[in-house]
Amino acid sequence: MKDLLGLSEEEEVFIQDVADFIIEKIDEHISAQDMIPEMEQFIDNESATFVLKFYRALIFEILREKRLKSS
Repeated sequence: MKDLLGLSEEEEVFIQDVADFIIEKIDEHISAQDMIPEMEQFIDNESATFVLKFYRALIFEILREKRLKSS
């Protein structure tokens, strides 16, 4: 990823840590409302917007996958 996006090793580690954190919370079935304060440690002012968009995309992908399996 570093070569493609020009990220430092520190930035790469941070992004991976955030991704791991999000996956862990999703595995715990945390609600979008409860996820907002959890994300504030990473993206303080934009956590509500991020979580809303993330959950919309997640729901869309889950429904799309269900439709593909039922076809």
